[in-house]
Formats: sequence, structure tokens, C-alpha cells
Amino acid sequence: DNAGALETEAINIGNDSDLAVNLQGWRLEREGGPAYTFGNILLFPGSGLKLHSAGGTDSSVDVYWNQPAAVWSAGAVARLINPQGAEVSRFSVP
Repeated sequence: DNAGALETEAINIGNDSDLAVNLQGWRLEREGGPAYTFGNILLFPGSGLKLHSAGGTDSSVDVYWNQPAAVWSAGAVARLINPQGAEVSRFSVP
């Protein structure tokens, strides 16, 4: 959401599987750029969270990266990597 605007940009991450997933050690990275490593967050089936580029206080549905500038721009590629280093998901920012 709102790529290029630090205060409002965020990436939505959803669990569309039938199992709960602990995101501990998972990374969301911009290809060729910074990476965010998740802490102990449990995503239940059908649930999701937002990773905000700006600073803030983490909750069960919002986590904050505390970046000094916007991370995403049109055409940037976001990759979700599991703790074993395998790419689980990839998408291009519209």
C-alpha cells in the first residue's frame, strides 16, 4: 500500500494455508535492498498482518520496520523467504 510514502507504505502478508505458521526467522526483502526478519509471530489460517516501513509499536496485526526512508517503489520485487532460505512468495509492486 502507498509505495514511496514512508509514513503510509506497508506490505500485507496473509496466511492462505490450512495451518498456523510461526514467522520466527522468516524474511521479507526487497530484491537488491533491505530485508526485515520477523520475530515470534503466529499467523493463523486466513489471518494476516501488515509490515509498515515506518516506525511504530508492533501488535499482532501490525509490525514496524523503522526504516529512515520509503522501501518500496513501482516495479520493486518483494520476496518472502522462509528460515531455510527458500523463496515462498514473490511479487512486484504495482
